[in-house]
Amino acid sequence: EDIHAAQDGVCKLFMTLCKECITNKEARVPKLAVITCDTFVYDTELATELGVKLITNSFLFGLCNTARMEMPGTKIQFIDTDYEFSAKTIRGLAIEIFDTAGFGTNNVRITEAGRYVNRMMTSERYEIRKNVFPMPTTGVILITGGNGALGLLMGQWLLGQYEKVVKRDGPPAAGTPPLTIKFLSRSMKISDEQTWKDIERKANALGVTCEQDKCDAGSRDSVEALVVKCEGRISGIIHSAGVLQDSTLPNQTWEKFCTVFQPKSKAALYLHDALERHANPLLTFFWMFSSI
Repeated sequence: EDIHAAQDGVCKLFMTLCKECITNKEARVPKLAVITCDTFVYDTELATELGVKLITNSFLFGLCNTARMEMPGTKIQFIDTDYEFSAKTIRGLAIEIFDTAGFGTNNVRITEAGRYVNRMMTSERYEIRKNVFPMPTTGVILITGGNGALGLLMGQWLLGQYEKVVKRDGPPAAGTPPLTIKFLSRSMKISDEQTWKDIERKANALGVTCEQDKCDAGSRDSVEALVVKCEGRISGIIHSAGVLQDSTLPNQTWEKFCTVFQPKSKAALYLHDALERHANPLLTFFWMFSSI
């Protein structure tokens, strides 16, 4: 809750500042530097020590990218740095902030070790190859937003992966509890009857249980109750829940921000928190979807 409160406060401040820069013609702001500390820390030991609070200001990275496109009159530079400043780091920050030529064109990280620039790179080396995905054959897989188009699509994909494993390795050993895939939503109202029938048909043929279950991913109590109910058998999570509230910054409101945050980023943290407190030794993957 402390992380969420800090995120809300900083996000509301940044959104209000951007809207003022856009709408108030007298308040001309030619340059805006946004500085975070250790949001993109790459030291494993430090990241482990700080834990999940590292994400507190990470949304400013995306907001700066958006604001840079929608506020052409203001040059915006996102800078991530070390929490502990050294003289070298301070010099690097000063050079970055008062650089008239390059300011407003990059997202950078400035540390004791040097200056790192955010670049577009191929993701190939980080991608999981299809033939090595560790598809669970037992336990419970949770899909938040399970009645949405993405949730149903991922359910179909999981069944396809399970089918490949069975063809390759044979069916699970006798006595192994069958795999269950829970399609989670607040209403349990099926949005696409035909797709759901196709999922049920394929699941029945494979001996997999696919079922609708009730869970409001944006509610900490609801997520807690679900994880407890699974009795430590969760083997995978796909967090695809979300709400679309697109607007340009001048038309954006804090209420829209909250509507998007609750089932997406806040729900992800509720899932993380519940998993930290309740052991699930079968857990193989935890996937989260967001906008680009």
